[in-house]
Amino acid sequence: SSYYTVKNNITKSQMEIDAVPSEIYAFSRDNKIHYNIDTLEVLNANDHDKQTGWFIQDQRYFVADPNGHSIAPFYTQIVNPTTGVFQYWAWQNGTNADGSLHYEHRGSWYWTDTHQEIYYLVNSGDTHKWNSTLNDICLINFYQKYEWRTDCSLYYTVKQNCTFEEAIKIVLNSKDTVTENQRARLNFYTILTQANENGRQTYGNHQKMNAPVLSKSLQLLIDTHKLLHHYGYDMQKWNSEHCTDFHNSHKGMDIIANINADVYATIDGTISNIDTANHTLTITTPQKVDFWYEKNFAETENHNIQMIYANIQPTVRVGDTVTAGQKIGKVTGHKCCTDGAVCHTSENFLHITVKIQYGAVWHEVDPRLLIYRNDSETH
Repeated sequence: SSYYTVKNNITKSQMEIDAVPSEIYAFSRDNKIHYNIDTLEVLNANDHDKQTGWFIQDQRYFVADPNGHSIAPFYTQIVNPTTGVFQYWAWQNGTNADGSLHYEHRGSWYWTDTHQEIYYLVNSGDTHKWNSTLNDICLINFYQKYEWRTDCSLYYTVKQNCTFEEAIKIVLNSKDTVTENQRARLNFYTILTQANENGRQTYGNHQKMNAPVLSKSLQLLIDTHKLLHHYGYDMQKWNSEHCTDFHNSHKGMDIIANINADVYATIDGTISNIDTANHTLTITTPQKVDFWYEKNFAETENHNIQMIYANIQPTVRVGDTVTAGQKIGKVTGHKCCTDGAVCHTSENFLHITVKIQYGAVWHEVDPRLLIYRNDSETH
């Protein structure tokens, strides 16, 4: 195997490499790589420590890359030739006088706080024996476990045929007779959806809700990386799913929040349901909500809204009337979506699902489309 040299002053999340391999150079910063000590995956130091599909090899085990090529470890097991019982880890260092392979005991090297042995680096003592010109240097090797495809376009939901903005414009343009009123509305909406001086789109004025936790607006949640899982088929890593019902798509949005963080009503409404077994709470609007872009100008097409919270300890009761911004509970350590699907994450979070009623049918929609984008727009 090919090895790279690492400074001896590693931490449990970062290490400095003398010459970062070209394959993972884009993920490094100042010759340092970030990594997950539990999985040994290299993280993208330039993009919020996102997963890369590249891993540090545990130097006790063979690994294979996506093409099936086997990569040998530095260390090997030495077993008792009579009993076959494992004795110690060692590495090959030349041959004995009789021509047989000579093995050196692996030098013990561990974290001083936990005394846990470090096997994903060839420690500095063994490295110096292997090459006497290397002092206070460790050896490391990398391999690609997942092959990331970049020649495709991924959407947050595969059912999306056009953007929300495009859909609204289609509705406004689809009338049999385009009146001056409609034309004015369309022009107004076009102005709203243009990028502002900061390069951000205001996303129209279809927002109706405050954010439910940590902030009133969506932008702060995005900027502080608090959105854990999005609506739809939200891919986080290859060959994994974030909840047990993921094959049916994620019917809401998960927001990272500490246990006991305050949760607020996003809209005015009535507490219509509390399910203590599944840690959920539902707010239903007392009257139909006006989504102006859906009006056909001959009659009003307003809709009821339900906001469903999961992983919440309510401080209100069924039947209570609440207003947007009112505290309704606290975040619990429960980790489920509203349908009871268990989520595979170490983060505590609040899940929200938004449903809009069309006729007799309730449809889930992406909460990001209805939460105010910026603080200046909130109630």
